[in-house]
Amino acid sequence: MKQKDKLCILMWDEMLLQPHLDYDMKKKHIIGFEDFGGRRNALFVDHALVFMVRGIQSGWKLPLAYYFCDGATKTDQLVKWIKTVSTIIIDSGLNLVAFVCKDGKRDLAAVNKLKLEAAKQMLRLGERYCGDIIIKNRTIIPLYNPPCLIKGIRNNLLNYDLEFDCAEEQERKFASWQIIEQAYHMDLTHSMYRLMPKITTEHVIKDKVSIKKVKHAAQVLSMTMGGFIHHHTKLEGKRLYKYNINIHRWLAHYGLLFFFEKFPLGLSKVLK
Repeated sequence: MKQKDKLCILMWDEMLLQPHLDYDMKKKHIIGFEDFGGRRNALFVDHALVFMVRGIQSGWKLPLAYYFCDGATKTDQLVKWIKTVSTIIIDSGLNLVAFVCKDGKRDLAAVNKLKLEAAKQMLRLGERYCGDIIIKNRTIIPLYNPPCLIKGIRNNLLNYDLEFDCAEEQERKFASWQIIEQAYHMDLTHSMYRLMPKITTEHVIKDKVSIKKVKHAAQVLSMTMGGFIHHHTKLEGKRLYKYNINIHRWLAHYGLLFFFEKFPLGLSKVLK
């Protein structure tokens, strides 16, 4: 395997299971009880935690480990498994550079605990800490699943304004859900020739927004929405909402990031 093909990330996710018992004829034991690999408990399983390693350059995938749990995985146990699986990957000769997980409560707690351990290690060495995780002297970048981040940002925007491009002695810039709603209503006035025909009340109106739909969040926080706001602000010379004249830049930038995350080869094609 070439060196560039050894670049990889470790991903993990947890899923719900229906409690059920089966007998494994080969291993001669019952499947369906809590199983931590080296230890089994007489507790019925209703969760499974799966670890998978994936190549960055060529996209190869390899499910590496799974564990059966009674209830959601505890933070300390998750940290232990992350270290164990990461050590196996590093010892195999692969170049582990990042973790990818959801932004759930336990995942965040586990990542923060690993970051805290790394920060203490760097402090003892008298070196600057940059927010990474260190396992077996290997620097690993913690990342979160982009669809989860998209939903999280959209759900927070429903109730709070987002300040961006902060700099001293410059006008403060905010992204607000109110301007997105206003842009949607402006688009409705051109019902025959709408520029955003995919945007509906379920995308924009707070009481009707489905907080779990990634597709709706991606369609709203997009270059299309940013372009619409920029076009109408420039054409009509209006500030759609106080402090939000630059929201189109944030939406365009955010939509571009999501595009290149979904289509990683898109950048090279655009540059050509």
